[in-house]
Amino acid sequence: MLAGVLGCEVGSLPTVYLGLSLGAKSKALEIWNSVIERCEKRLSNLKGQYLSLGSRIILVNSVLDALPTYVMSLFPDSLRRNFIWQGNKEKKAIHLVKWECLITSKKDGGLGIRDLKAHNQSLLMKWLWRYNLETDALWRRFIHDKYGQDDQWCSNSVNCPFGVGVWRAIRSFWPLLAGNVSFKVGNGRKILFWHDNWLGHGPLKVLFPNFYTIATLPDINLESAKGVHEWNITFRRLLHDWELERVVDLFKTLESFQGFKESEDRLCWKSGSDGVYTVKSAYNY
Repeated sequence: MLAGVLGCEVGSLPTVYLGLSLGAKSKALEIWNSVIERCEKRLSNLKGQYLSLGSRIILVNSVLDALPTYVMSLFPDSLRRNFIWQGNKEKKAIHLVKWECLITSKKDGGLGIRDLKAHNQSLLMKWLWRYNLETDALWRRFIHDKYGQDDQWCSNSVNCPFGVGVWRAIRSFWPLLAGNVSFKVGNGRKILFWHDNWLGHGPLKVLFPNFYTIATLPDINLESAKGVHEWNITFRRLLHDWELERVVDLFKTLESFQGFKESEDRLCWKSGSDGVYTVKSAYNY
């Protein structure tokens, strides 16, 4: 009935949407046959046996760059390796250099062929970056409500053994992203005093682990930790004499704090010139 109202046909799964199989098991090899055939057809039309090695390298990158990014990570590297060393010849050619050397950047002595695994990882990490920016987006609210959020910057990890593993795979890259960001202090409400790298030297729980373990409020945010005239940092026991020198070091470290701003706290990507995450900067990191 609804199909009649909308004027559309009733289909069935699995089907093809945007060139990819929809509704089929993502790990089934047969659903990617058409995608692999498209890649092989494009490479075979290039008459690779008449091209130099340098020309084949350029064409490998050009062909794959012309394909959608959500497909690129699914191609087996054997297609690219074989085309580079033997072109379209049926006779197998010797691979003179390890594949790891070919996908190394040119400035590091490689040939600059794109590492599809690293590129796909950079694309997935972009979603974690957007999770912090698009707080009112429908997809972000869905992830927040489905998995919850104890941390201020990312959803809870996905541990359920069933269901679609898309966000599970994306969420697994959060430790990698978090290790390459600093925190721009705004009002101090999202930044955690002990956990986040808000001073740029590393998390305080790593720099001063002994004090973190005895902190009265280990999950206190920066706004609550900073009083009007002094820091509101308390411990569950009295400090020993031999710990006083480290306490002095802690408060000397806190002297670099420049105060709050009216804006919200935000992430800063270390590898970007303006602190903004880009796929290119993450891939080259």
